[in-house]
Order: sequence, then C-alpha cells, then structure tokens
Amino acid sequence: MYGWKGDQQTVAAVIKPKDLDKNVNVEELASYAQSAAGLAAAVRVGGTLDLLQRLIAAGYPVIIERDFTLEKSFWPGDDRWSSHFVLITGYDQSAGTLTTQDAYYGPDVEVDAEQLVRSWKAFNYVYMVLYPTADAGKVAALLGDGWSEEKAYQTAVTTALQQTQADRTDLYAWFNLGSCYVGLGQYESAWLAFNEARKIGLPQRMLRYQFGPFEAAYASGRAQDLQELVNYAMKTTPNSEEALFWQGKLYLMEKQPAFARKSFLEALSARPGYAQAQSALNSLQ
Repeated sequence: MYGWKGDQQTVAAVIKPKDLDKNVNVEELASYAQSAAGLAAAVRVGGTLDLLQRLIAAGYPVIIERDFTLEKSFWPGDDRWSSHFVLITGYDQSAGTLTTQDAYYGPDVEVDAEQLVRSWKAFNYVYMVLYPTADAGKVAALLGDGWSEEKAYQTAVTTALQQTQADRTDLYAWFNLGSCYVGLGQYESAWLAFNEARKIGLPQRMLRYQFGPFEAAYASGRAQDLQELVNYAMKTTPNSEEALFWQGKLYLMEKQPAFARKSFLEALSARPGYAQAQSALNSLQ
C-alpha cells in the first residue's frame, strides 16, 4: 500500500531484530512507517467503532492492538493472555463485521465488530492511521478533537471513568485510566488508577506490552512499587528491554549508577537501537 514493497519480515528486521524480543509497540511501528516508508502516522487512544468506519470509508486502513489468547501454555498456570495487532481494511455495517488483515489468521478475515471492540479495550482502544503527509488535513478532519493527543487522552479519561463507575472491578478500565493520566503527565492520579487494576489482578503478560505503571511509579517516587513491577514483568519476560530499562531507572533512584549502567546495556543488548536505553546510558557518560 502507498507504494511500499516490504512485508512483515522487512519491518521485523528493523524494529524486532532479535527473535527473543517478545514485543513490538505501536509507537515503534509508527516510527518505522515514518522513517522507512515516508508516511505520516497518527497514534491515538480512545478509538471507537464509528471512528474506524469513518477512516476506512475515507480510504485509510487502521491498525489496532487487541488482546489475544495463545493456543498453548508456556508455564504452569499460564493465563495465555497476549497482544495482537490487526489491520482493519473494511466493514459491513449491516452485518456488523469488520474486514481484517491478520498475520495469524490470514487475509480478509471477517470478524464481529462488537467482539473486536471488546478485545480492543485491553489496550485503551489505541489505533494507528498511516497516511501520505499531504493528507494531514483530511485525517485531522476525520479525527476531530482526537487529532490533538491531549484531547484524545482527555476523552479517553472520560470513557474510562464512566466504565469504572459502572463496574468497580473493571480491570481494563482502571488500567486505561492510569495510562491516560500518564499521557497527561498526571502521575499521582495515574498511580492510583494502576494500583486499582493491580488489586484486581493484571494478566501475566500485561507489563510485557504496556509500560505506564513503570513511568507512574518512577515519576511519583515509588521505588518499592517500581521494584515490584520490574520483578513482575521479568518473571514472564526476563529479556524485556522495557523492564530492563526501568530497572536501570530504579537503580538511579537508589543512587547506584554502576548497576543502572549495566541494566541499560542489557536493555540495548535485548533490543539494539532502543532509544530510551541509549539516552539513559549516554546521560551516565
């Protein structure tokens, strides 16, 4: 599409050069599209089915991140919860379906729209739209207030608050609320929301894919909580570059720069070119 000739392996060679890297986040995909394909990218939270349909009708396919159940367990008691990206290219409003291009299930898969939206909730209804830079005005008009990242977070806060009020045990609503507050720089509020989600119980791999709790704990000075989060993440993903990065930040909180340096180097070994770890390492020179 848009004249680009690569495939999944082309992208993976750059943003996931090591097979042991278990996660690619949507920001990495956006960065690749901008640098390698010369496209613009809008990554926002708080997407809706109506917005997906508007974008698709205007000719802009949308990538979303949803939850996914693995076919097999990898350890005793594995909840098999995972993340999965889906490209949405069409819809049938009368049938209530979306057409997806899925690396796991194949091309042109028709899925129930409401069911997909429910599984999208686990990732704060995040979406990515790629478009030629000349189309920025068109995409901005389609996104409306969501064109502003701040307003997108604010709208998503309202949604998450409504969901937590409707069901105080709604794990994803609490987690999404925390993620939105991180996006708005409101770290104390973020931590309180994340803590509610933790009380309910996070999926075992949640911190392999989403890192707001680390940032909230660090920014609000909660060293012990940050240590618990790092331990939790590394239990399922020992080579997680993000967990290693936050372990390094924890060591800096504890005035242990030598250990921090080691953690940042390990993060870079797990994910060569990892910008956050490289920047943190450079600051120690």
